[in-house]
Amino acid sequence: MRSDITIENLRAELWPAAFEVHEHAFGGVVDERDRDLWWDTLDPDLSFAAVTGAGEVVAVQAGLRTDLGLRDGSRVAATVGCFGGVALPYRGGGTHFALCRAQGDQATRIGAEAAVFKAASVPLSRALNGNPAGIAVDVAVTPEFAREVKPSPGMSFEVVPADQSVDRCREIYQATAEVVPGMPVLPKTWWLAHTLTSSGSKPFCLLATSADGDEGYLRFGIAPHWVGGVGHSEFQAQELISPSPRVRDALALAALNFDHVTRVSIENCMLSDAIRWVRGANRGIEVRRMYDYLWVALLDTASDRLRAQAAETDFYCPFIV
Repeated sequence: MRSDITIENLRAELWPAAFEVHEHAFGGVVDERDRDLWWDTLDPDLSFAAVTGAGEVVAVQAGLRTDLGLRDGSRVAATVGCFGGVALPYRGGGTHFALCRAQGDQATRIGAEAAVFKAASVPLSRALNGNPAGIAVDVAVTPEFAREVKPSPGMSFEVVPADQSVDRCREIYQATAEVVPGMPVLPKTWWLAHTLTSSGSKPFCLLATSADGDEGYLRFGIAPHWVGGVGHSEFQAQELISPSPRVRDALALAALNFDHVTRVSIENCMLSDAIRWVRGANRGIEVRRMYDYLWVALLDTASDRLRAQAAETDFYCPFIV
């Protein structure tokens, strides 16, 4: 691990790459004064660096503000982040947002259009040349993505694309419907048709198995979410299903522990009060219960400002955003 990773040398190594992405993606010209302006808006306390096995710095992740009013008239913010050893642009200030991953040569995309590149090895102009909208690729599960699922005592997890776990999820759902009053038995066609189309993300399944053999699954996707013009990641889950309350709570804790996600929205979760309240107090999470739906959002507030409220509604609300 390199010992010279500082904000200053990251700026020298990576900032030109970040602005080459900006200039290509948005058609603007960013001069050195704008580079200084953008750098000054980044919060060093929120920054980190990633290095390759060879000790090369490949990316920096930083807090950022949008709506900076650059001289080219654009109102966007761009920086680079790193997940799984691949640098990527964050495009904020409008409808553009990207969270990308790659493993080896297999690039993956979550969210909107994105330009994927390896800052340490591939010139950005070559990676982006001839593709102004970015490199659109299919979402796939990488080992780095799966490793974000934190361990839980007596519980094993597996992350797979939703369309590769249909039969197993159907069995878990049917077993849950037998023990949960009022839970409907869904038609066969529902499993592949009911996807997270609004998020632009192919759905995944987080499968859990307890030491006692109890199973459960969480179908989810990652989508852009905007707060005050700043783009974040939102973990959107359509179902958290298991006949075992212990497995349901373990799946919920795994969802709340995804590091790169700043907002969690879970539908039909059936979580225990202990998870809703204790977990909320520990992480500064606001919990709002709407019948069988739970909305959880990570707030920029102290734990003592935790708020929980019951909301009565008579309409179907799968994602409360």
